[in-house]
Amino acid sequence: MPDHPPIDALEKKIRLGCGLIAGLVVGLFVGFLSLNLVAGPLFAFAIVLAVLSGVLAVRYGDKFWMWILRYW
Repeated sequence: MPDHPPIDALEKKIRLGCGLIAGLVVGLFVGFLSLNLVAGPLFAFAIVLAVLSGVLAVRYGDKFWMWILRYW
């Protein structure tokens, strides 16, 4: 049995939006500075990372963000 109540539609949208924004920013930053990607692969990498981050944020919520903060 889950220890927390199910999340409503508004909270899902907020989690998804925050995850997408965070993933996009990190994807652009890492792709540009660390991987030295050019425009096409850079945006593809950033979009994939944004979608992944958004899905994980919706699925795991605060646990996802605490994990990110611990390893950042």
